[in-house]
Amino acid sequence: MFYRIRHGFCLMLCIFCLSACVSEKPLDIPQAHIVTAKRFLHSIGVGNMALISMQMEIERIADDQPGLAELMHRAYANIKEEDFEAVAATIYARNLSYEDLKELAYYAEKPAVNRWFRVIFSELVKGAALNERDIIRQFDADEIVDIMRFSQSESFARMTKALPKINRELSLAGKELGESVMKDYIKQH
Repeated sequence: MFYRIRHGFCLMLCIFCLSACVSEKPLDIPQAHIVTAKRFLHSIGVGNMALISMQMEIERIADDQPGLAELMHRAYANIKEEDFEAVAATIYARNLSYEDLKELAYYAEKPAVNRWFRVIFSELVKGAALNERDIIRQFDADEIVDIMRFSQSESFARMTKALPKINRELSLAGKELGESVMKDYIKQH
């Protein structure tokens, strides 16, 4: 269970490290799908995760290439959590049904599931290996029931199945958007 989440979110976070968001008009995706996908992604803290990951990537680059790190810091200075969520929401809405997105958002808004994602992300930020026993130890029995219901839901299974495609699309979108923001910054300066 944790491997599927970790793998998907690690990829998503890495993708967002060098990406930025420009307004992207979703093609033929009902607005309700996008709004619900944003609800899910916002609940699990994707925008915050992406900002932290982007900052960590810039810091990592700073040791070896301080000029590039400063350029990235300047070019990506105006990126907000909502920007990352908007890009990811379009991709999730394109790959998951409205019903699945509603169910994912419903579970993600439960305090235990929400905290579960944040604990996992916190461990990833620390660079720690995810240890299911240590993570689950932080939750009481009722919270574990909510987490298990989420992880055993059909929507979670369909999201997990769709993650390879979602991650490929996030990778492409991240690359395109990162290049676009950098080009715009260079043109303006």
